[in-house]
Amino acid sequence: MSRIPIDRYGALFKEKDTDSFNQFDYIHRFTSPLLALLFAELFWPNFIEVENMVFLRSEFEDKDDLDRLHQAIEKYDSDKRKVEESFNTIEVPSLFGARMDDTTDEEDLILAKTIASMWKSRLTGMFPTRKFTVKVLGPDETGGEIAVLFYQK
Repeated sequence: MSRIPIDRYGALFKEKDTDSFNQFDYIHRFTSPLLALLFAELFWPNFIEVENMVFLRSEFEDKDDLDRLHQAIEKYDSDKRKVEESFNTIEVPSLFGARMDDTTDEEDLILAKTIASMWKSRLTGMFPTRKFTVKVLGPDETGGEIAVLFYQK
């Protein structure tokens, strides 16, 4: 997997002296353990099984989310793979809202590949008897943004 040039991180802190910083210097100077825990949820999320399908746990917080699932099951004629795909296509730049334009398409792709790799490992660990497809989709496949998609084989 490609690495981001270290000077790209310096662009986040233009007003600070970051000459000769490495990644750990940036972490030490500008972040916190709480931010690390927040991002740990992105890279190593919890997944949940609902009706023999697997989703990001964050997608199911209340009854409305379950209602949305049942509507999708009906819409896709109980095709569980299509239902999983509809819930489990995560557009990476959009995760960052107003800051989504801080990165280039190449950087979004590197991030998406990193997320996909880690999610594949997490899914395999949480559901060892199941097989998953985890892949990165390009903007041409999503109609807009680079995304990570996962579903059961």
